Amino acid sequence: MKFCKKLIINYIVNSIAVFVIAANFSLAAAAVDDAKILQGEISIVYAPEGISVIQKTEDAVVQWTSFNISVGNRLKIVQPSKHSRLVIQVTAGGLSDIRGNIESNGQIILINPRGIHHQKAAHAKVGGLILSSLDLDFSGELGRVLKLTNKDPGIIGEVTNFGTIETSEGGNAALVGRRVFNKGEIKGELASVALGVGRAAHILFEDNGLLNLNVTQEEPELPAGSGAPIANLGNIVVPSGRIFIAGSASSPAFELLSKTGGALASDSVVALTPDSEFHFGLGSRFVNRGVLSASNPYEPDQMLRNGGRVVVVANTIISSAPISATTLHTSTAGQILIAASDTVELTKGSDLSVDPAHDEVGGAITILGKKLLITDVGISANEGGQIRIGGKGTGPASQLGDTATISANFDVASYGQWSTGAIDIWAKEAVDIAGSIGAYSYQGGDVEVVSGDKLRFTASVKIAGGTRSPYSHGTILLQAKDINVAPLEDGWIVDAIQLDKTLDGGNVILNADRNLVVTGSPFTLIFSDDDIENNPVGGSSLLLQAGQNLHLQDIGVIAVSTTFMAANDVTIETLTAISSNCHIAAGKNVYVSDSVFIGSCQRDGIQARGTINLVNTLFF
Repeated sequence: MKFCKKLIINYIVNSIAVFVIAANFSLAAAAVDDAKILQGEISIVYAPEGISVIQKTEDAVVQWTSFNISVGNRLKIVQPSKHSRLVIQVTAGGLSDIRGNIESNGQIILINPRGIHHQKAAHAKVGGLILSSLDLDFSGELGRVLKLTNKDPGIIGEVTNFGTIETSEGGNAALVGRRVFNKGEIKGELASVALGVGRAAHILFEDNGLLNLNVTQEEPELPAGSGAPIANLGNIVVPSGRIFIAGSASSPAFELLSKTGGALASDSVVALTPDSEFHFGLGSRFVNRGVLSASNPYEPDQMLRNGGRVVVVANTIISSAPISATTLHTSTAGQILIAASDTVELTKGSDLSVDPAHDEVGGAITILGKKLLITDVGISANEGGQIRIGGKGTGPASQLGDTATISANFDVASYGQWSTGAIDIWAKEAVDIAGSIGAYSYQGGDVEVVSGDKLRFTASVKIAGGTRSPYSHGTILLQAKDINVAPLEDGWIVDAIQLDKTLDGGNVILNADRNLVVTGSPFTLIFSDDDIENNPVGGSSLLLQAGQNLHLQDIGVIAVSTTFMAANDVTIETLTAISSNCHIAAGKNVYVSDSVFIGSCQRDGIQARGTINLVNTLFF
């Protein structure tokens, strides 16, 4: 039967009749054979330019044997509200090939286990769009949670977006299946976007219109060289919205702030607390070569919004493209969480940013995994932002175990005006850090770099406070099993402050669980302060402490405060120390030879439970 004029068919869920429609009408497609309504009430209008669907109930489920939209054709769906949902199940035929347009004011859920290709020419302008190659586990009512599962393991449907998916404000978009790729553009103001790969998943619809994703059964990791089953090669841009990439089994990544009612996507928070219900498994590789942005790009007179949220979880995460959740003026920056059960590899181009505007509140960046490789990347959380790289198996990664190794050559910044930022780097086996680290404001900033075993640190550091009074400098802590500070020495070394240069203010702590050795030929640590007398709180300090022995040789120290401590012996050879506050303490013995102490470093400032031996040593 050919349709030359409009044909209107009303489907009513309580109807006894079963409509069988044959159409060689080409939406190339929505060639609607054996249509069956499972829930709700809809009307379908066929016309040469496409199909219009009028949905009369909040929820509706319809089964079609095939679903495609050819170039130049359109599927238009009118729904009661932006929260209304229409599920289209494709029960037979091949994958769904969409080359035309989809328009809706509500939520569209297209399910085809054989795959869905939203092609380059396709444009979806919707309240929400979910494309899934997992089957709908439908028991008669949709409910708040949409359950998806892979009923036939032999069918691996691929969901790919080559075109444009544009949601309404506060809308959503999701690509879910056993293979998921975004190679086009997904965008929407305050929208929530999810990409998930696995054999089973739950889509959770929130009261505010956003969605949450829960991958309940992950896709096993593919053999090396077989490619990643989930990737973003295009652009996902949701101003002040939220993005969730799930390459592993995971619980929902977001929770809403009760004090705001969760009105906006940027009101959601990433579950980062140890008692949160955020867990994920081993999972698959995720590759990002596109853009992931939940930033608020607007000036305050345009949109007064916070930065959004970006969460990426997988077995292995490889990114060479930017990820951001920034904001402009009088608002708070967002959060970025990158967590892998194995490896995180960030390379040139994969800059991470949660910056606010001037004088406002910085966001948080967390990078977790057993092995972290970061090269030629900028990481920025200014105005009191928090940056955490690696860590013990706590918080959202409690089941992953500790970070084993970190190798990074990057520029990390947590700058600000009055807000104090913090940068924490931790691994249980080895930490190798190069590049630059800055954490300062008018009150300084704090940096902690901790390795359970080996530490190599050659980064430049800026942790000085500002020039407005009162102020205090920041502190950098470098900690490892053994620390050996020596210029131009190969192997595991510490070069905390570029040993040949001045650290212009700041407090430095070198803490060795066992032995700490500092040598130079010659070698000088200089901690300057431009206005010590007027700003005594802002004085710079050096603390060297060892769990066993401390050995200093051929070095010079200029600092407001200097402390040398060891549980066993402190050995000092050829030292020149200029300090207004000096202290030496040993659990056993102190040996000092060929040294000069200028300032308050007097003999009575040396304490030991054993002997104190001073040879050719002068005090001024």
